[in-house]
Amino acid sequence: MITKIKYKDSEHNKKRVGKLANKKQIPDNLARELENFAKRNSIFSTKVDDKLVHHCCPSCLKAHALKKSEELNLDCKEAIEEMFECETGHLGYYLDEEEIIKI
Repeated sequence: MITKIKYKDSEHNKKRVGKLANKKQIPDNLARELENFAKRNSIFSTKVDDKLVHHCCPSCLKAHALKKSEELNLDCKEAIEEMFECETGHLGYYLDEEEIIKI
């Protein structure tokens, strides 16, 4: 399970993949890919509701989500942008395991 932690006024709010305010959803195949990305790029893991949650860099995850959705010809850019309140990657790149990928 991927969670998006937003820090605002010292309050921690979670947003899960596919559960967006405007009801647009991330397709299951992309959600699975993002979970795999988070797992292989995990900085740390925690238990939430008896499930292991892998935490990775949200900027890298957002960049990977946008790139992968484009590769799969999925129309979910707006949903991805809404899900992540961060920059896309780092100066035009993102890290996936030990590989630096151009956005």
